[in-house]
Order: sequence, then structure tokens, then C-alpha cells
Amino acid sequence: MDRVIRQTEMVGMAKSGKTYAEIGKVYGVSRQRVHQIVNQSVAIKWDKIADSIPKTKNSTYYQAILRRKVNAKLGGKCVKCGFSDRRALQVDHVNGGGNKHRKTIHWYTFYKSILNDTVDVDVQLLCANCNFIKRYENKEHKNGK
Repeated sequence: MDRVIRQTEMVGMAKSGKTYAEIGKVYGVSRQRVHQIVNQSVAIKWDKIADSIPKTKNSTYYQAILRRKVNAKLGGKCVKCGFSDRRALQVDHVNGGGNKHRKTIHWYTFYKSILNDTVDVDVQLLCANCNFIKRYENKEHKNGK
């Protein structure tokens, strides 16, 4: 059976309410493999329809795209330790004061200014661990001790 046809049929069966185990029995594969095939199809569709997704500030998908662009613009890895897993990377204000700055500007405007090189403060990309260590060493944390 053609792989694309099988994938389309599996997605259709999943949408109709069949469990992955039931679909797996029909095609002679495990429920985990059905899960992979169905979710791979969803990922492919997201890539194909990315241009049709509304580019609003409230679109979660657009927020993720914008964040990835900012991460790439700032080097894509922690400037202190080189960690590159985007789930833990954070935009950091080099000279501190990020909390105050965040209250005066919307995140969307801030990210756009980074991408357009019009940001009015020095920023860098740090992993969550290095960012917390920096905050602690510079006494930028909540207690300030």
C-alpha cells in the first residue's frame, strides 16, 4: 500500500474517533507507530499552511515563530555556556533592568525591535541556568540579597 495513502487513511481514522490501537490492528503496526505517522502528518500540514495562519500578536504559532527568529538573530545559543536547546533559552538584558523594561513595552514590540536592530537596550541570549546565576550574582532577583 502506498505510504501517503496509508498515512492519509490513518489520519482520517484518528479524526473519526478510532484509537491508535484499533488503527494499528488494521494496518499491522503498533499504536506508537500510528501515533508517529498521524503526528508526522500534522507537522507536515503545519509547514504547508504556515503562510495562511493569522499573523496576529495573539497567535500562539506566530509567537513561536517570532521567538525562533529572535533566538536565531541573537546567535541561537547561550553566550556563557553554549547551550542551544531553544526551550531553555531566554532573552536577557545585559545591564539588568529587564523587569522594569518588560513593564513598559509589549513583548511583541520588544521582539520586533530586536529583529529590526532598533532595540534601545543591550540584550543577549542566555540559558535559564546562566540567566538565574547572573541574576543572583548581580542581585537582580526578587529579594535582592
